[in-house]
Amino acid sequence: MPPRALSLAERRTMQRDNDRLLGALAQEGLLNHSTYQEFKEVVEDLGIAHGFVIQFFTTADEPINEMRKILSERSAVIDQDKMALQLSHIREPSDLFGMTKVSRACQAIRVAYQANDKERCLTCIRELKNDIAYVKPRLHQLISYERNIRDAGGRI
Repeated sequence: MPPRALSLAERRTMQRDNDRLLGALAQEGLLNHSTYQEFKEVVEDLGIAHGFVIQFFTTADEPINEMRKILSERSAVIDQDKMALQLSHIREPSDLFGMTKVSRACQAIRVAYQANDKERCLTCIRELKNDIAYVKPRLHQLISYERNIRDAGGRI
């Protein structure tokens, strides 16, 4: 059975909820709304755009674990090339999606490894992991709102 058609009032309520969440994410410094909108426009297919965001959250632990391994090496000097490579797996998508809090955490890690400060790197990596865990459910909620609005025939 196809889903029931939503009334105009229901669609407007969904849009208001979506807009409210976007505003809250921006106000908390978690998401740059315009960057997020540009990302969705470039991709052109909302399902694919959402898939990229979901994939990011699914795979973010891998480079974080690799950075921890790099820092656990006995060398007195941090391998900056290896750190940069792993960090790029998080920083580049977070910049593309507009996840400002995650991007700032990546910048802090970069500054720490360039200063060869392993302890600070580990602290920043813990903060990054916490930031990702904090933003993840909020972006999943945003994606859910956007899907519902699209499925109801509204514009996002």
